[in-house]
Amino acid sequence: MVVVKPSPLPYFLLVDHVAELDIFKVESRVVAQPKRPVSVWSFCDTPDTANRRYQRVYELPLKSPPPATVPAPAVVVSIGSDITLDALQKTFSRFEADDDVFNHDFVEGGYLIVQQSPISSPSPSLPSDVTDYLNARSTKILVLDDRLPEGPYFALGRHLHQAWRLFPDDLAAFSKAVIPLDNERAINETKDAPVFETFHSAAYTDSPSCVPVPSRLYYKRTVGRPLAGVRITIKDNMHLKGVITGLGSRSYAALYGKQLNSSKRAFDNVGLLTRTPEQLNQLLKESNFADYEYQPGLVKPTRLLYPTDWFPVANGSQQRMNEAFLQALEESLSIKHEKVSLVDEWSRSAPDPYRNLTLKDFLGKSANYINQYYVYHSFDGFRTEYQEEFGQQLYVSPSHLARWEIGATITDEERDQSLAKIDVFKKWVDREIWQRHNKSDVSIMIVPQGRPGANYRDVVGTPAGGAPAGSYTTILTTSMLGCP
Repeated sequence: MVVVKPSPLPYFLLVDHVAELDIFKVESRVVAQPKRPVSVWSFCDTPDTANRRYQRVYELPLKSPPPATVPAPAVVVSIGSDITLDALQKTFSRFEADDDVFNHDFVEGGYLIVQQSPISSPSPSLPSDVTDYLNARSTKILVLDDRLPEGPYFALGRHLHQAWRLFPDDLAAFSKAVIPLDNERAINETKDAPVFETFHSAAYTDSPSCVPVPSRLYYKRTVGRPLAGVRITIKDNMHLKGVITGLGSRSYAALYGKQLNSSKRAFDNVGLLTRTPEQLNQLLKESNFADYEYQPGLVKPTRLLYPTDWFPVANGSQQRMNEAFLQALEESLSIKHEKVSLVDEWSRSAPDPYRNLTLKDFLGKSANYINQYYVYHSFDGFRTEYQEEFGQQLYVSPSHLARWEIGATITDEERDQSLAKIDVFKKWVDREIWQRHNKSDVSIMIVPQGRPGANYRDVVGTPAGGAPAGSYTTILTTSMLGCP
């Protein structure tokens, strides 16, 4: 991989990258004699199907202009008929609107590769305004059949390489950036799932952390691949083949090293975060949690519950946002919210053996015990294996160690009793709050999550004081009910 910086572009990564296309071997032939001295080349493509590689690398014509000894910018465009300046400029405008990697500097001092359908009958010569445009930018034009993804590239030697932009991660939001690995081991090990490697930006830029991203123009969305080109991040507790799963722990990373397989797990509840509501709606739609009008099997909510045990929140600004959201939700669903108190409902309709207890007293620390028990015991193997491998205790942060110390005190009996209480509570909510027995009613509830107001990393929070909270909190209650 090579890093180049065609001024005034940000850094771009030139990488031999995972792809679904074969390497193309090409032959050149002059197909047009322009009225002005602009080099026009064409080449036919022969896929090397015997040696399928994950690289998106394309071989330039053997008799084309001399191979680039340093990375030269290149742009691949698809034009259905004659090459005109208007068609080129509209294509470049579309690229800039749809992509954050392409820049007009890619059209300067390199190659313009025009793809045309083999059944089209283009003009044998270029318009004078096209040749003037290319001459003014010292750009060579090549013509080929429609085979390569449109977008920005770099030419090096006789090959085209994808252009990847490096976005600085100044706030250290990511534990690591990864790119698909392309070498003989990766090719031989798997034909479907790619192998990844960590991208070490310090070797290429002066930024302490960067995230490389490919051009969105390389990916075309289809019915079968509706999210092609969407950039995603995953938590550091999910495996990627070839990458160390850190789990936020140096000890965990040291013990398990690079993963041999990527995670493949079906989740009972899907949690998604996006930058815009439009992106969220798109992801929900493609994840079978779509807008109701797109899913004929789903029923529109008929009840919108507003829990007065937790609303209004103490922070006035956040409460105003909550109320604005509630109003928008009412308008979207064409229903009005109903105020409900689970504490009061429990006192009226709880199972007979427990009706003399308040909801908070009944639940006690059930959810806390379950959380603490599994926070500790889920890592039994980790602690044992680390001790056996390195002959010493592993290191975890003081806050996590404190959680482990509490979890180690929770007995199996306390775990089982807590699970039984949570099961009683969940069944009661299904019956009395969600009213699942009424098939015509579909209830939803809005619940505040997290502490109100801003929470800055570099500011030590002040303890709230008072008695420790039990299980009847917004976060633990939604967890007990099996919500995301």
